[in-house]
Amino acid sequence: MQDNESAYHRCRFVKNVLWSWASVAVPILTALALAPYIILKLGPESYGLWSLAFSIVGYYNLLDLAFRSTVVKFTAQFASLGNPDKINELVNTMLACFSAGSALLVEVTAVLAKGADRIFKVPPALQGDFFWLILLLGLGMAVGVTLNVFTGCLEGLQRFDLASRVSMVTILVRSGGIAVLIAMGHGLAAMGAWAVFTQLLSFAFSFASFRRIFPYLRFSTSLVKLSMLKEAMGYGAHTLVAYLGGIVLDQSPSVLIGHYCRAAFVGYYTLPQRLLQYGVDMVGRAGMVVGARTAELASAGELQRVSGLAANVNRYCLTLFAPFSIVLLVHGPELMKAWLGPAFAIHSAPLLPIMLVGSTLATAAQFSSSTVLFGLGKHQNYARALLVEALAAVACMTVFLPRYGIVAAAVVTSSLMLLNRGLFTSWLVCKALGSSYRDYMGYIFTHPILTAVPFLLLALWLNHRYGPVEGWLSLLVSTAVIFIVFYGVAFFTCLHPEHRRAVRTWIKEQVNHFAATPS
Repeated sequence: MQDNESAYHRCRFVKNVLWSWASVAVPILTALALAPYIILKLGPESYGLWSLAFSIVGYYNLLDLAFRSTVVKFTAQFASLGNPDKINELVNTMLACFSAGSALLVEVTAVLAKGADRIFKVPPALQGDFFWLILLLGLGMAVGVTLNVFTGCLEGLQRFDLASRVSMVTILVRSGGIAVLIAMGHGLAAMGAWAVFTQLLSFAFSFASFRRIFPYLRFSTSLVKLSMLKEAMGYGAHTLVAYLGGIVLDQSPSVLIGHYCRAAFVGYYTLPQRLLQYGVDMVGRAGMVVGARTAELASAGELQRVSGLAANVNRYCLTLFAPFSIVLLVHGPELMKAWLGPAFAIHSAPLLPIMLVGSTLATAAQFSSSTVLFGLGKHQNYARALLVEALAAVACMTVFLPRYGIVAAAVVTSSLMLLNRGLFTSWLVCKALGSSYRDYMGYIFTHPILTAVPFLLLALWLNHRYGPVEGWLSLLVSTAVIFIVFYGVAFFTCLHPEHRRAVRTWIKEQVNHFAATPS
């Protein structure tokens, strides 16, 4: 019986990860196609303002994300206890709380849109479009803060398949519509309006999906409970601090670059940053589903299984990300030139090695660490450390960015990321779970790094010996070879023997099933 239950949880976990991967693959592919098209049609300055606007209104996510994680945790907890009434109280209370916050954000948006061109270096010809872009995106985010409750509920019920489908459809519709608008000669304001429309559409789909799988859903002012708000605030207060730090870290570089430099440099910085973030998200989607599973295991007192889950997920995230790092370290300038043109290769390619240090060793290799702390409800010190990291990053960039440009921003963010999210956060996880820090870190890093280093050295030697690879076909072939050969070796060097046997068993089952199916 226990084996059947364990197999069920493994199957559900893998299914959630696969759907989460699919939800990241779609924005990666659309971004790879859409970004150069926007730059080609509208120019680097317009693309920089497009990125800057999203960074500015990205601060609105503070309210959304802080309490959305609360929704995810308590939905998972109440579902595991079989208590739909408490889920209804949670939904109604959070909707009331978010609605008040949304009203405040509407007022903030009006003030921000009016003064944005005086804070940032906006070319006179684009000031009108930038005003409407900030206004539209800000209002859309303000409304979305409330409606995102239903997306959090889907994740709390571990229905990442439904959340991922909504996300993929929304991104495809948004990207396709933006491409059509640009082809018709429209600019930033029209693009912003379409982005808001598709965002609201995604919330409607999320609500419909949640209502379908949770038929007990009810709306009533009597379900808005002060006791539920206090319980959520008790968890969300520290979460709020963590997300304040996270949002400042994510958005401040672009905002400060937009203040001190030309708008085009926002694009030069955000594109490699976004490229790495897409890569981390792609391999780290396993970490995204760890939070709900951790809450589930912790409620049953199975901390040893949480420790194994965290270590394995982090190790596999690093393994999956390693060939991505190798490709960018070896072929980064050529990829940037082929994808975005010479200007971006000159300004953006030098940032890649710097950003890769933090992205590989801190973000990819510790992707599940923070979600484990949230799932355990022991994220207070992590939240404080993240806020300290954010404040230190802003202070350092304010000093060094005007003197040394966007390279300084990359050095500051990557260094602080490595110290805090790479080293300190993992120590917090070990402390919370009673695990050995040395064993935990050694298990995560040793085999993936020993597997990756020879590949990197060989690729660098070949690049030096025969010259840089140029042209899309050569780049794609070289990238495919690195990924395929690395994963083939990593299957034997990085996978736990039990997991390796499970993969082989699954492959045999699929082959036998295919062979037994009548043609």
